[in-house]
Amino acid sequence: MRRPFFDPEELSSNPFAFVAAIGLIFWSGVVVLICASRIATVFFSAEDFVVRTPYQVCEQPLNNRCETHYSIVRAGGETGDFVPFGYQFKPGLLVEGTHIDKSAASFAYVIDDRPEQWPYLGAHVLALAGGVGGVLAWLFFVRMGILPLWFRAKNE
Repeated sequence: MRRPFFDPEELSSNPFAFVAAIGLIFWSGVVVLICASRIATVFFSAEDFVVRTPYQVCEQPLNNRCETHYSIVRAGGETGDFVPFGYQFKPGLLVEGTHIDKSAASFAYVIDDRPEQWPYLGAHVLALAGGVGGVLAWLFFVRMGILPLWFRAKNE
């Protein structure tokens, strides 16, 4: 007869297993949602503009949280405001006169006539795979009985 992977008596009396399983699904879910959202945002966005000037916008009254906004000129000639999310571009790339062109449904930018891939795609895909792996591991733990054993022991 095959020996069980987890000892039911040990798991039913160990709250650490329960807390670890709940923590795993929570953080794995957070990672999946954040990475999938960032990947989708970059993939579906379409941009065509020239950077004019950067300027800081700070939270009032303490001015302790500032973010950089960019005054831009779009392809049609209208001016606008652009705020990249934290790591949409490499640091120092958005300087005055930089032309950014990106078509929807791709991860490639054309920056001053040079094609460039979104630099953080690999890290996001790796984190997304880790998050999915955590969700699958949680499902495995549920299937192996960690959570049902813990609940059963507390109700008896």
